[in-house]
Amino acid sequence: MVTSTLQHRRRKLHSEGMRGLKPTQGRVHRVVRTTGVTSAIALAVVLTATAAHAAVPTALRSTPLPCVQTNDRVNDIQIMGATAYIGGRFTQVRSAGGTTYSRAGAAAIDTNTCAVLPWNPAIGGELLAIAATSQAIYLGGDFDSVDNTRRKNLAAVLPTTGQLTSFAPVVKGKVTELATSDTRLYAAGGINSVDGQPRGKAAAFSLATGSLDTGWRPVADRRIDGLAVSADGTRVYLGGLFTTLNGSSTGRLFAAVNPVTGALATGFVPAIRVPVTEIRAVGDRVAVAYAGGGGQLALLTNSGGLVVSGRTDGNVQAVAVYGTEIAGGGHFGNYCTTNRFPCSSADLVSRTKALSLNATTGELTTWDPSFNSVYGVWCMAYDSATGRLFVGGDFTRAGSTGVDHLAVFQP
Repeated sequence: MVTSTLQHRRRKLHSEGMRGLKPTQGRVHRVVRTTGVTSAIALAVVLTATAAHAAVPTALRSTPLPCVQTNDRVNDIQIMGATAYIGGRFTQVRSAGGTTYSRAGAAAIDTNTCAVLPWNPAIGGELLAIAATSQAIYLGGDFDSVDNTRRKNLAAVLPTTGQLTSFAPVVKGKVTELATSDTRLYAAGGINSVDGQPRGKAAAFSLATGSLDTGWRPVADRRIDGLAVSADGTRVYLGGLFTTLNGSSTGRLFAAVNPVTGALATGFVPAIRVPVTEIRAVGDRVAVAYAGGGGQLALLTNSGGLVVSGRTDGNVQAVAVYGTEIAGGGHFGNYCTTNRFPCSSADLVSRTKALSLNATTGELTTWDPSFNSVYGVWCMAYDSATGRLFVGGDFTRAGSTGVDHLAVFQP
């Protein structure tokens, strides 16, 4: 079985900035404050647009259920079995009952009860990516230690206890994306070398031995922000800010490579050519979050053809697929019904930091949690067993509900 991280920030806000278009080194969607008559006019425009563009029913409620919250940003969420593993830059988590637990950048939650689990690998830095197998939970980010033991940007711990394993590569460059196949762990981001061996923003490791895979060596000229393994294990999808991969111009910021050799794969020509911030491979489809040109959420075929897409007025940084819907989160404030950016005020529908589309028709759904904060949502994870969608980010409210950095939505 092939598994991959969600990923969030996620696209994820870290010292290097926003996934896709980082706040500290790229464009930040400007927040415009309106007051008095101006705000009344703006509200009238949004209400008129919403009425003119009716949304279709959603599978999820827009109000989050009581669950665990954190005291700072959640960058990534990975669900395995009945456990949701979360990572970020928080130092505490708070149960639905109000009990506070010390958790340095990593925590685990029971997906059925929302109980905080004992799993507690303390991260000496920021956790940006998580991948899970039955044998180990892999942690990637910008850190120097785990449980006060030297680990540089990549580590593995046991799924139940959080105890460190012997896996200890020294990775130069941040690890912002992780994914696994049946045999390999794939890591990507700003990776320049592993144990002194040069790498072009990505690396692979044997799941059996933990050793660096010397054969898988794709070379990107710039940062990789999206990573996923196809459901059949025949491709590894890479997206980000790169314009060349293995010395060839992709012209797309999105490509597929061979899972064993890292060579460019044939038969995948993505229809959209803007910076990729997140990739999720589901069945014979590829769900993608994009930055640039406002922002975009899309579902592609495994050859790159467009199935559905939606445009927003700010980056989309997280994506999830569930049932007949594709959800996206980011730092946008509106959905553009014309699927063009910029779109006129008459074509704007308010969707603050999160939305979902019907995965067959592309129609906007009624799911509208309306998160606050400038940067909004960085990650999403769908739990098929409970039907719940876990969402993490910078927010502290969803609509009128106070919910710090982690929100859970149920059918």
